[in-house]
Amino acid sequence: MRVTSGTFKNKKINVSKGLQLRPTIEKVRQAIYNTLEHGLGVSDFNIFSSTVADFFAGTGAMGIEAISKGASHVSFFEIDKENLSLLKKNIKALNVSNKCQIYYGDSISYMSSLNPFDLIIIDPPYGRGLAQESINAIKKFNLINESGVIVVESYYKENLNLPMGFKLIKEKVYGKTKVSFIN
Repeated sequence: MRVTSGTFKNKKINVSKGLQLRPTIEKVRQAIYNTLEHGLGVSDFNIFSSTVADFFAGTGAMGIEAISKGASHVSFFEIDKENLSLLKKNIKALNVSNKCQIYYGDSISYMSSLNPFDLIIIDPPYGRGLAQESINAIKKFNLINESGVIVVESYYKENLNLPMGFKLIKEKVYGKTKVSFIN
């Protein structure tokens, strides 16, 4: 797997060979970042110099893509030790540890102690209700800046109940993955 654009375009991202991890494929990552840059219309979001939270980070591909596109800082949250090891390896290989903070543990348990972000990426394991739980916690703890965007990857049949004040900007399905852009 490789970074799709920006400073680190075509640089390799290490991934697990196991079935536990479902990294966002290059085509979908590229589509997400193209939409963030050019396709939101109603949002004032700008990736350059933004602060990013990559919840359920896995190998860190989504957050690394944000750094490659100009984000100033990414906070990665990962609970699986093998994924955490790959994440650290990827950050070290790209020499971007000065732009990163890694949190080991349950993403949602950290939310009450965080400051708001410009971009939040949520890509939890499917079928556990973690996307909805994360959105609710983001609202509860006021974790998204006013012009910020939340990108949620979920199973294409999963419906999200947006809390009051959040609105769906755009939604697109790629195979069995639904990508929702929320403001």
